Amino acid sequence: MTQVSTEEMICPHCGESQDNHEPDDMTYYMCQKTCEKCNEMFWYSVTVTREYTTDRGDEA
Repeated sequence: MTQVSTEEMICPHCGESQDNHEPDDMTYYMCQKTCEKCNEMFWYSVTVTREYTTDRGDEA
């Protein structure tokens, strides 16, 4: 099985982008989805990362 990581969800059967997906702020491990274009089932996972930058706000 070939795994491909992309910014958008792509069906591994037909290569088409999927319009409907999980909310952008949730991480999921191994979910099933039926392709919106070719109706084939495939597995996917979503990894969400968050980065914080803080500043005291003091004028130097």
